[in-house]
Amino acid sequence: MPQQNDGAIRLAMGAVVAVGCWFMAYTFTLLESPNRYLFAGMMTLIALMWSISFCVRLRKWQRRR
Repeated sequence: MPQQNDGAIRLAMGAVVAVGCWFMAYTFTLLESPNRYLFAGMMTLIALMWSISFCVRLRKWQRRR
């Protein structure tokens, strides 16, 4: 049986992962690698997916409250 705080913890974890992915995408552009924009683009797509997931979880969490 899930507790009431489990939703908030999962929500916060999704936010932390999304912010971390956006930060990594930005830092990939600062590298001197010839493929830096490719890596930054891939990380941006991952960050976008995590951000959308966070928004969906946030809406569900707000409806339950």
